[in-house]
Amino acid sequence: MAKPNLDYSNSATPDKTVQTGIYLVGKFSLLDSLKLVTGARVSDWEYVNEEGNGNREFTNEVTPYIGLVYDIDKNHSIYTSYTDIFNPQDKQSASGSYLDPIEGKNYEIGVKGEYFDGRLNASLSIFRIEQDNVAQKIPGVKVIGTTKDAYEMAEGVTSKGFEFDIAGAITEAWSINFGLANFEAKEANGDKYATHVSRTTANLFTKYKLNSLSFGAGLNYKSKQENKTKYGTITQDAYIIANAMANYKINKNLNLQLNVNNIFDKDYYSGIGENGSDNSMVYGTPRNATLTLQYSF
Repeated sequence: MAKPNLDYSNSATPDKTVQTGIYLVGKFSLLDSLKLVTGARVSDWEYVNEEGNGNREFTNEVTPYIGLVYDIDKNHSIYTSYTDIFNPQDKQSASGSYLDPIEGKNYEIGVKGEYFDGRLNASLSIFRIEQDNVAQKIPGVKVIGTTKDAYEMAEGVTSKGFEFDIAGAITEAWSINFGLANFEAKEANGDKYATHVSRTTANLFTKYKLNSLSFGAGLNYKSKQENKTKYGTITQDAYIIANAMANYKINKNLNLQLNVNNIFDKDYYSGIGENGSDNSMVYGTPRNATLTLQYSF
């Protein structure tokens, strides 16, 4: 019998990434209401390709961390923290060389609250991230000899913003989850960085239980996105997606649930330029419904 002719020409070249690290963390009570958390990670990172393409190795990379937590009262605490950033990346320049690892600093300060005997938790944080060697796509430029998009390193990329979250149960029957985040990112020269990412995102979901029946609804919001390409600027305006669910517990073993997503059948792009392609535009999921019957033994 003749052997089949199997073409492996398009198969990926075997490669591997090996990461090892050692953590050292210390927690200290400076006062009854003031805690210090400090430590560091020592990391080794290696990428090996059987053909020797892009082999890289970084050893004994130290990333320290320090934080303070102060208990204001039994329900509230404030904290502040600092940590270094070291993050190898797989993007290439036009010449084919791999970009240096991202390096930087992360500063954060925030407050946390706990309510209704711990059933409901809330937090607000403000952050600032300073990074160098951040990959930024060069519109219309490919890595030499390939069809891959080429990148250059952006220096002095500064991101700052805030995050607010509240999650848990307000009553035994009513629960809520709400999150809001906003950030700005700029290069050292003042140009905006990563405009294809929404600067403001928010999500809200609330659920109410009434005996064996529970129902809920939620909203997801994303602000305007832009992606500059050699063909012009692709824009996705801000949009809101509405979802709902209903659940009926038939008995202790049988459960019926209906989920309806994108109730108003909103047309939108879930991502623009996210896979590195100049004209990448991915449609979001249209209105859809799922009915699930679940039996538990």
